[in-house]
Amino acid sequence: MPVIIRCRRCSFELYKGNEPVFPEDIVKRYGFKCPRCLSQLSPNPTKLTVRPATRRRKFLLRLK
Repeated sequence: MPVIIRCRRCSFELYKGNEPVFPEDIVKRYGFKCPRCLSQLSPNPTKLTVRPATRRRKFLLRLK
């Protein structure tokens, strides 16, 4: 089951893979800042969107 974690502000893909991960681990990897827009990232998901896995739509988790 594909998982994508994106920045809430600029939609930069922080993580994309088939293994579920803790958002806190991903945010720590980037120093709690988005590498593209430098917005502050929170380890707590603010919006969780679950969609059927198709070519264009995958599971999406956005962080603040």
